[in-house]
Amino acid sequence: ITLMVSNLSKNKVKGSTGQLYDALLIFSCITISFRIIYQLILRHCPYVPAVVITAKVFIYLALLLRAYVYCLGLLFIFSSTGLLPIFLRNDTLKIVLILLFNIPVLYILMDMVRNIMFEITPQMEMIILSPMHVLNICILLQLFFGFIMILWYRKILTKTQVAYGISLFPLNGLLFVIQILYPQVQVEMFVLAITCYLIFATIQRPELLVNSQTLAQSNIAFENELKKAMRINLQVKVIFIKIVNYKHINMYIGSERFYALLKKVTIFLHTLSQKNKLHASVYYLNDYLYALP
Repeated sequence: ITLMVSNLSKNKVKGSTGQLYDALLIFSCITISFRIIYQLILRHCPYVPAVVITAKVFIYLALLLRAYVYCLGLLFIFSSTGLLPIFLRNDTLKIVLILLFNIPVLYILMDMVRNIMFEITPQMEMIILSPMHVLNICILLQLFFGFIMILWYRKILTKTQVAYGISLFPLNGLLFVIQILYPQVQVEMFVLAITCYLIFATIQRPELLVNSQTLAQSNIAFENELKKAMRINLQVKVIFIKIVNYKHINMYIGSERFYALLKKVTIFLHTLSQKNKLHASVYYLNDYLYALP
């Protein structure tokens, strides 16, 4: 919750990578909350039909959101390393991603009717049944796919990105297997929290990627995006907007109001980009120059 509040309050205008990280934080927080709720119900409530149905609702919600968390995590890794445009341009990889993301969700929705993945005993214990392993295998396949893609495209990634991807996927996969073998130990919730924190501390660093005076992304973030585009030979069109009379404006309204004006300009450009479906992020490159790639 602390990470989510801190990150969301840093910047109102984010690029696709930042938006994916926000979604990852929100979904992880809600998933952990639902898991805590159904565990409290199982531990402290009597075995009556209404309570059992309520517990099942929260279990299925937690399973659905967990599936989305791993999907968002995979998309965030690909976006932060610059690999996401490759998937969007390759129909085969796009189909693989769609299948990896949708099969677990459809399997969970199907089980809401069939009820074959788990059962709740009269002692209010959740018993995992063998069909649950199909869902777990689907998530492990997502992690394995991400690991293979990082290795496959390692030549166009930096050493830091390769090390980050190679270490993150096996670690999460190992701890996920531990969670499967020992469901009573809540390893997965702890791993989700630690992973989000490590990403916040090492990759999504708001103090480096966001210009606090304008709410736009910083020149460092702009350079990172261009480097990622160059590594994968992606053509990028950039719109530059220069405030040429900034000195006169600053002298007339004062520095405080001037920076408030820059924030309004950032929000206006972001809104304009979204409205016209340009899918452009707003960057502030200092010297009163905006860039929208």
